[in-house]
Amino acid sequence: MTRKDAAIVARALEALALKTGASLAQDRLEALLGDLVVYRLDEVLASVNTVGRSWEVVNTFPPLACFIKAIEGTSKDADRDLSDRAAVEATKVSKAVARHSSYASVQFDDPTTAAVVADRFGGWETLCRALGTRDLPDGIYQRDFVASYCAFARQGKEHLGHLPGFYERDNAANGYDFPPPVLVGDPDRCRELAAAAVEQRRLAEAERERAIRGYLDAAKAVR
Repeated sequence: MTRKDAAIVARALEALALKTGASLAQDRLEALLGDLVVYRLDEVLASVNTVGRSWEVVNTFPPLACFIKAIEGTSKDADRDLSDRAAVEATKVSKAVARHSSYASVQFDDPTTAAVVADRFGGWETLCRALGTRDLPDGIYQRDFVASYCAFARQGKEHLGHLPGFYERDNAANGYDFPPPVLVGDPDRCRELAAAAVEQRRLAEAERERAIRGYLDAAKAVR
């Protein structure tokens, strides 16, 4: 937590003290803040709300352990939910591999899933070959996918656009048309992400052009 965050938590703890009818001396408040500083602001505020709803001892302020238990219990639940979601996504991807193969391009409805396929497994074609030839055993794939998905989700690492397959890569290189990406998952979400990827590329290109113009203008000014 930042100093500003600590001030917000302090007010929340003081409000909890009023609710329970307990006194909260300044030295104890500072000690609590010192112990809770390692957690995020949202986690601490959620724990204050949780403890406030369950604490029933009148005129006594809850001990530090109550807040930590609320925080870490919620974190464990969140980790478990994330792992469950990652396992579902791993299965979705393996089914897409079996159904569409490396020839098709694919647009996933989960940008974290697309990032895992692109960055952890080397792209759609590479993953399809590895799973198809059993160079990547199913058990190892499932384990690595889940671990990577959880890590990427925590880091906010995403890939918005589609992942190219053989037809797109080969035909584009030779100037031929190629089929549109297959939508894997919720079609509306897939289209939304595809549109966001187009906009992302447009903004990046516009920024690149501005940088080039700025460089050229600066070069002219030096002459």
